[in-house]
Amino acid sequence: MEKNMDKATLIEPGMASSATYQIIAKGKLAEGWAEWFNGSIIQIEHSSEGNPHTILICHVKDQAHLLGILNRLNSLNLPLLQVNLTKEK
Repeated sequence: MEKNMDKATLIEPGMASSATYQIIAKGKLAEGWAEWFNGSIIQIEHSSEGNPHTILICHVKDQAHLLGILNRLNSLNLPLLQVNLTKEK
């Protein structure tokens, strides 16, 4: 890392600001879990093979908040398939 770089240039977009993410996990999560995921939108879709996938649309305030949501999915044994940034504030 160059010593002359301004601290502001080291901050990547989305790292410290609110954003919306689409998280896709393998398996089915009931809509009743939405509150546990801070009011995230929960949708269920099926793959071409008929396997259920849970899609969460999450509004997070920072990366720590996103990590908390990912940890909750992990605690429910739902493997991650994708995490997509859909909108930054």
